[in-house]
Amino acid sequence: MKRVRNFLGLAASVIILILVFPRSAHAYVDPGTGSYVLQIVIAGIAAASFSLKLFWGRIRAYFSGPPQKEEDIDSDE
Repeated sequence: MKRVRNFLGLAASVIILILVFPRSAHAYVDPGTGSYVLQIVIAGIAAASFSLKLFWGRIRAYFSGPPQKEEDIDSDE
């Protein structure tokens, strides 16, 4: 059983090293791929800004704490 564990550990180490240090791929990235990545980035920014706009009241209320009553505000002056 110990030999099997050692072999599996060695095999896992070799696979991880192969994945971490790959050889050169000599791949070609065409302009269509670049525009697709740009489209994904723009869509992510648009989605994040829409979500921020949608939940801005909740976010502001979370960080500002519970709302104060008018009596408390008048007594501070």
